Amino acid sequence: VNIRRLRLLIFCLWGFFIAPAAINAQGQVPRFEPSVCPVDVPDGPPIDCGYLVVPEDYDALEGATIRLLVVIIHSSSPNPAPNPILYTEGGPGYSSLGSVWEFSRSEFVNNRDVVILEQRGNIYAQPSLVCDVSAAWDEESGTPCLDRLQGERVDLSQYTTAVIVADIHALRQTLDYESWNLYGSSYS
Repeated sequence: VNIRRLRLLIFCLWGFFIAPAAINAQGQVPRFEPSVCPVDVPDGPPIDCGYLVVPEDYDALEGATIRLLVVIIHSSSPNPAPNPILYTEGGPGYSSLGSVWEFSRSEFVNNRDVVILEQRGNIYAQPSLVCDVSAAWDEESGTPCLDRLQGERVDLSQYTTAVIVADIHALRQTLDYESWNLYGSSYS
């Protein structure tokens, strides 16, 4: 009889304390969600892909979230430096993913991991703000890009340099790096 009471007590404690914490952890932002790479990646070195899930608006943590593609190229060193390289592409608007093959064969991965971030709004981010520019020039079609984004309830005020900096900070914390080296081109 005491075993049954103990099991019931454990079940109740699990229901009140542990289950809600597990549910909240899945919905917590920022977070990293492993995923299949949506782009072609080389066989070596080991590469992981996933999405950084962050609030669209950092001032509204309970609001809409966005997903930013992240590619992690692991170092070939058995003891890589603790501070990886974070790479973002310039533009603004250029995808960072075109650099995966270049970085996977670079000297950088001999000593440290390389993390590639697709910035918010770019083609592999969700949502993507990429539009058919030819439709934008057709005066009779109105504003198809803006209309689409507004229809999707995208808050365009949240796609700024300052918010991208917050994404970079969130990614570093989520991947549990104390520090890293920023490497970018052009705008980045």
